[in-house]
Amino acid sequence: AAIQNQLVSHPDQMQINWDELYNANYMNTETIKNVNGVTGNNVTGRRSLYILSNYVDDQKTYTFNTNIEHNMNENLTLYGGVKFISQKDEYYKQLADLLGGDYFVNYNQFATQTAVPNPNYNQNNMNTPNQLIKVGDKYGSDWIGRIKTGDAWGQAAFVYNKFDFFAASDIGMTSFNREGLMRNGLFPDNSYGVSASHSFFTYKIKGGITYKIDMRNFLYINADYSVQAPTIINTYISPGTRDFTVNSPNTFNAKTIECGYLLKSPTFNFRISGYATDVNDLTSIIRFYNDDPSIQTFVNYVMRGVSIRSIGTEVSGTYKLNKVLTLVGTAAIGQTFYTDRPTVSIFQDNDPTLTAKSREVYIKNYYVGVGPQSIYSLGASYRPRNMWHGAINLNYTDRNYVGINPDRHTQAATDLVSTGTSQWNKILAQEKLPAAHTVDISGGRSFNLNNYFKKLNHKTTIDIDLNIANLLNDQNIKIAGYEQFRYDYVNRNPLKFPNKYEYGYGLNFFATIRLHF
Repeated sequence: AAIQNQLVSHPDQMQINWDELYNANYMNTETIKNVNGVTGNNVTGRRSLYILSNYVDDQKTYTFNTNIEHNMNENLTLYGGVKFISQKDEYYKQLADLLGGDYFVNYNQFATQTAVPNPNYNQNNMNTPNQLIKVGDKYGSDWIGRIKTGDAWGQAAFVYNKFDFFAASDIGMTSFNREGLMRNGLFPDNSYGVSASHSFFTYKIKGGITYKIDMRNFLYINADYSVQAPTIINTYISPGTRDFTVNSPNTFNAKTIECGYLLKSPTFNFRISGYATDVNDLTSIIRFYNDDPSIQTFVNYVMRGVSIRSIGTEVSGTYKLNKVLTLVGTAAIGQTFYTDRPTVSIFQDNDPTLTAKSREVYIKNYYVGVGPQSIYSLGASYRPRNMWHGAINLNYTDRNYVGINPDRHTQAATDLVSTGTSQWNKILAQEKLPAAHTVDISGGRSFNLNNYFKKLNHKTTIDIDLNIANLLNDQNIKIAGYEQFRYDYVNRNPLKFPNKYEYGYGLNFFATIRLHF
C-alpha cells in the first residue's frame, strides 16, 4: 500500500529518469589503467555507468534444395528431394549510446558478486583486458553458432476411386558447434575458440489415408513420427560465457495423429477433425535472474526430459445463403499441457566453482502457456458482383493460461508452508486469463481503370481494402501472461513478484491499395 501511494503521488517515478542517468555518467570521471592490456596506457575520462545497447543476432544462411516429381502411372506419383543448409549466427552485444559518457569498460559487472581467487574475474575479454568500448563496438559476449543440416526425403502418393493414401519418410543429419570470440575471465579455458561439434541423426515417417464416401463426403486419418535434433540454444548452457553443454545432449521425438470428416458442396462446406500430439524428451533452458538468497545472480535453468501433449478438436464451416452472402463459423477447442515431472539443474552464469544440483519440478498436468485453448469465430462475408465486398467477424477466446514458473513447483518452494492453506494454493495455482471477445470488420472495392481511361488495358484495376480489428476498442484484453521466474524464498509470498501480462491492441486498422495490370 505504501508503494502504491508513493507511485500515485509521484507518477514520474514509474518512468526512467534520463537526467539522472546522464548526470551519473557526467560526474563519473575515472582513470582506466593499462587499457587494452598495454602497460602504462592509462586513459582518463567520463566512464559510463549506464548505457543503451543492442543484442544482435547476425544470421547468414545458405540453402541448397532440389525436388523431383515423377508420375509412375495414373494411380501412383513419386516425390523426392534433398536439402542442405549451412547457417552461421553471430550473437553479440553492441553499444548503442553512452548516455553522456566518454567510454564504457568491457567489464563483467555481475561478476563482482563472485568471490573467486582470480584476478581476471571481471574481464569479459582477457584477449583485450580493460578494453574501452565506444558506440558501435561489441562488448560483453560475442560468439558464433554454426549449424549444418542435410536431409533426403521421399513420398509416394496413391490415388484410386474410393481411396487416396500416401507414405513418406525423411532421414537427415544435424551438427553444430560454438566458436567464442572473447576469452571470458571466469572461464578462460572454455570460452574462446571453436568447440567440439555435436551431431544428431534425425528421421521422420508419416502416412495417411482418405476414404471417399462419394464425391462430396470424405473421411481421413494421418499420422507421423519424428526424431528431431535439439537446438544450439538449448544445448549450450551459457553460450555467451562458455562452451559447456547439458550432459549427453539428446534428440527428442514427436508423434501425431489426426482424423476427420470433410464435406464439400456448392452451398455448404464443413470440416471436423481431432488431433493428438506428444512431444517427449525435450531440453529447455530458461535464462533469468534468480532471487534465491543462496544464488542472487543470473542463472541458466536447465529442464531435461520435458514432455508435452496437445489434444483437441477443430470445426469449421461455410454456408452460402445466396449468391452474395456467405456465413463462416470456426471453433477450436484443445488442451496443451505437461505430462511429466522434468529434472531441473541450475547453473550460475558467474560462478565457475559451483556444480549444479538436480531436482524435480512438479508440473505434470499444468497447462503450457500457448495462448487461448478455446477459440470461436462467427462471421459473414458479402461479395456482390459490382466489385464491392465486406465482412464482419465476431470472435471469442477463453481458457488462456499464464506460463508457469517451474521453480514454484519444487519442494523447496513450499517448504514451511502448510499444505492446503491459502498461501500454499496461491503458490501452486495457475492463473487463467479472462475470456475476451472482439469484433473485426473489413471491406473494399475494385475499380476497373479502363472505365475511366480508355487507353488502358481492360484488365487494369485498382483494389482498395480497409481492415479494422477490435472495433469495440477493448484495451483490457490480456492475450498472454507468465509467472515471473523470480521467487520469494524468504517469505514464500507469491505476490512479491506478480504475474506479467501482454495486452492486445485497442482499435487498429490498416488500408491497402493494389494496382493490377
